[in-house]
Amino acid sequence: MNSYLSKTASVGKDLVAARRFFTSRGVFSAKCKAATRSSHYQRSVTAAPAATRGGIAHSFHRVGQFQSTAVNTPSSFFSTLPDLLKREITEESENPINEMPADLSELKNALSEHWTILDGKAASSSDGALVKMYKKENLPNGSKVTLKFHCQDSLDPEELGFLESAANAASDVVSAHPDDEDHEEASSPVKFDVMISRAGKVLHLSCTSENAEPMIDGVAILPSEESIEDGDLYRGPLLEDLPEDVKDAFDIYLQEECGVNEDVAAFIAMYADYREQIEYINWLKGVKSIVD
Repeated sequence: MNSYLSKTASVGKDLVAARRFFTSRGVFSAKCKAATRSSHYQRSVTAAPAATRGGIAHSFHRVGQFQSTAVNTPSSFFSTLPDLLKREITEESENPINEMPADLSELKNALSEHWTILDGKAASSSDGALVKMYKKENLPNGSKVTLKFHCQDSLDPEELGFLESAANAASDVVSAHPDDEDHEEASSPVKFDVMISRAGKVLHLSCTSENAEPMIDGVAILPSEESIEDGDLYRGPLLEDLPEDVKDAFDIYLQEECGVNEDVAAFIAMYADYREQIEYINWLKGVKSIVD
């Protein structure tokens, strides 16, 4: 037994000596380094208050080494978010777009002769991001027309090939007015839905407002307006597979009979931009009220 202990002590001394030798030459093994970090971590946990040990342990196991910043993060770091939100609210509130542009106001007033336009709490129980329009006159067969769009339902121009057409349009404007630096940028396409209700059924037209022109993307028959999100229903055929005269007839029906013409399409694009800015400021204020 004594011989075994003697050999063990000798081996231990040899290991210590070997470690010192390799350490002095910069080849301290990874296992030895890990053991040293582990020992340092154990001492740190023991010395730290009980409330912070869990955080230290989590940091150690996550990154493989103890990081003092995990528990010494200054409280002032977290207080910057309300300050930044306040700055954003101030800057965005001074943005001229918060006031409805004169041309948009005139267009809204003109459309109000034939449409009831609702947003905010009048259109949704949540906020003003959803805008609804009800056609005041029924269609000759008694059908009712409802239109709705969300201020964030704008589409990626590149996906629709809109970027090229918008660039060409902008180029034409610049060419026509080379010295005019205040020409307006083209709005992004905005999705909207048109529902024609009659006899307990709904004809749903999925549409897009692009370059102030309403375009039909899909046609489906729904049992009710509430079932618009029901993925189990037949979504209708691909419009490009329909005969040209049938597609043209749908466009005429949308614009002339339902009254969703170029003015309505232009209003959707312009009003979506306007409402999105308003809702962004409301979002900033809502977040600040929670984190402040």
